[in-house]
Amino acid sequence: LIEEGMGSMATILVAIYGALAIAFLILGRGLRKLDRRVRLPVGILSCLGLLSVPIGTIINGYILYLIFCKKGVMVFSPEYQEIIRMTPHVKYKTSRVVIVLLVVLLVVLVLALFGSFLGFLI
Repeated sequence: LIEEGMGSMATILVAIYGALAIAFLILGRGLRKLDRRVRLPVGILSCLGLLSVPIGTIINGYILYLIFCKKGVMVFSPEYQEIIRMTPHVKYKTSRVVIVLLVVLLVVLVLALFGSFLGFLI
């Protein structure tokens, strides 16, 4: 009976984390497109992230600052969207170093998840 309860708990946790992952992907895409509708949900999630002392507090505090400071408000404004629309030739290019570091981070996370699930099954 205990193992059955653990299986249903794991299913619930996978569903919750899956829903959070989808929400974070949607919010991340909105941030990347500078969609002003994502500012409030990102702000709420960053406020919750402040509880992750000490690193989460620093990171989420910085996110809150970037989104709600004077420059952040300007970047998400309709005026700035008009500037972007008028200058389509100006594109931001992500550094290759950042891309390599992101791939390494994702590989480490996938291996960690795989290892934790393998340990959970054994």
